[in-house]
Amino acid sequence: RQRQMCIRDRPDGGESLEHICARASDFLKNEIEPREKDFSRVMIVAHAALNKALLCHIMQHGIKDFWSDGRLLNCSACIFRLENGHYEMLAYGKTFN
Repeated sequence: RQRQMCIRDRPDGGESLEHICARASDFLKNEIEPREKDFSRVMIVAHAALNKALLCHIMQHGIKDFWSDGRLLNCSACIFRLENGHYEMLAYGKTFN
């Protein structure tokens, strides 16, 4: 039986979920949110774990819920609106044909 990864576990040469979430939150707080009025659209492209970490910050849920809404499919998109410091989810895991 395979055990679930703990938030502080680090794969060889990798980051823990705890570190990924901190890095994602710092990125949004320092690079995106202060520039909310500067851009009409921003596209962030990343791997699944970092995308889930960004969602932890955006959806304001803790790391304990990191995988709670399942995995994102490869090449799927999560679309949000940031307005007056608040995020609104427009699409989750959307795929385009």
